[in-house]
Amino acid sequence: MILGVVLHGYTVPLVWIALDHDGNSGTVRRIQLVSRLLKALPAARWKGLVADREFIGGEWFRFLRSKGIKRAIRIRKNAVVDELRVDAWFGDLKVGEVRCMAEKAYVYGEVMQVVATDFSAWDTCVLYRARWSVECTFASLKVRGFDLERTGWNVCSGW
Repeated sequence: MILGVVLHGYTVPLVWIALDHDGNSGTVRRIQLVSRLLKALPAARWKGLVADREFIGGEWFRFLRSKGIKRAIRIRKNAVVDELRVDAWFGDLKVGEVRCMAEKAYVYGEVMQVVATDFSAWDTCVLYRARWSVECTFASLKVRGFDLERTGWNVCSGW
């Protein structure tokens, strides 16, 4: 699991934790990783956290909010937003179409702008576009490339 920063279109890994299992990280591990980065880089210096739909959940969202970290995170189509599944709200959209909810909604028990973001619709698009750099960099550092997590290097251990 890696956290990095996007600078001028390039992603630079900052901290990571090697998981001892395949699949997604749990909330506790995500909180540990972000907490380690916060020691060196306070939340006030972050534009926000961009993450994929594996990085969801009420406890995780509450932790980020408590630290003052804005987020733009994809949620799954079966997630419930204001008592209705996301696919019921947005399931009829075609490729290239956009629809925003006018008001904030409850997502995993936290009030936020759909889809799981604290940014305006425009800022969300700009920030989330940077995610492609993150995807490409992390893919090359993980199992499809260098396999950083298997090296045993853990830059977080000293923080």
